Amino acid sequence: MAVDTLGILRRLKRFGAVGVAGFVTDTAILSTLVHTGLDPFSARVISMAVAAVVTWLLNRAFTFGASETSQASEGARYGAVVLASSLINYLLYAGLMLGFPNLIPAIAVAIATAISMWVSYIGYSRIAFQKTEAVHQGGTVFEPYTGVEELHVLADAHNYNRALANFVKAEAPEGDTMLDFGAGIGSFSKPVRDLAGRLVCLEPDSHLRDQLRADGFETVPAPAAVENNSVDYAFTLNVLEHIEDDEDAMSELHRMIKPGGRLAVYVPALSWLYTGMDRKVGHWRRYGKRELVEKLERAGFKVHKARFADSLGVPATLAFKMVDDGKGDVSPKSVAIYDKLIFPLSHLIDRLTGGLIGKNLAVYATKV
Repeated sequence: MAVDTLGILRRLKRFGAVGVAGFVTDTAILSTLVHTGLDPFSARVISMAVAAVVTWLLNRAFTFGASETSQASEGARYGAVVLASSLINYLLYAGLMLGFPNLIPAIAVAIATAISMWVSYIGYSRIAFQKTEAVHQGGTVFEPYTGVEELHVLADAHNYNRALANFVKAEAPEGDTMLDFGAGIGSFSKPVRDLAGRLVCLEPDSHLRDQLRADGFETVPAPAAVENNSVDYAFTLNVLEHIEDDEDAMSELHRMIKPGGRLAVYVPALSWLYTGMDRKVGHWRRYGKRELVEKLERAGFKVHKARFADSLGVPATLAFKMVDDGKGDVSPKSVAIYDKLIFPLSHLIDRLTGGLIGKNLAVYATKV
């Protein structure tokens, strides 16, 4: 125990020293740029970027060591942590400068940096420089389903559900046979009910299936109940991550869909965002873009669009991961706040950037 304590203290000492080096770099560049006439807000963006690179190299060499994952994966994790901590840092700095116009910029930097350093430390140690890829244990869609409570919480996330409903409807052919693969409580079947000639809800959980039938939906308990080449359009949202053998599920979707038929897939993305909440609701994995595309192609689909979604969900999930105690509890209030205040902006950013990054993946594919 004493060895572990000493190790932690040494790491904290080195991290503090690197922080001082970053602070010196930050303030020196900031002061120089302000002295040359650049406004303090633009100057801080530049100084923070340089300081971030300096502290990354020093922490990698002296504090945490290089991760055992790929450099691309480490770089992505590092960038996400830097984004989250830098956003906190900059907002604190801007607030101090606006609230106290006569405050010396270097003092505002010191206060903002001191407060945001804990975010950086936890993020670097638990996310950016993790030594091995996380091994995830989840569940399946077979009953009992562990995410029922979350289904009802997300049912009140109106902006989120509207965006996903639009994702489904964008490729939905009117008057054809549709399949909701893992329908849950019917959150995404309801918006397309009037478009479909026939809508089948596949849901293994008997209680959820009873609820779907009470809402007037045709239901089946398993893929075996759906005939070959009988579906024009299938959609599966936040389901495949619950299935241990997801490639078998993709093959079953391929079997059920007609040649030339469409598939819409929406899943959690980025393995390094895996949290206690994923574990709690039975997620076996979070997907990488290449991983998902290759699995769908092996099942016989041609992917014609794959993009990330919910860009601001990345720093939000990182923030949650940093304070996650392993229980994965998310309050309905926090979901409502995110849905009302943050998700609309995140959705706008997704549209403007073309889905370059995000905590989810949205894919359209065709059976070939």
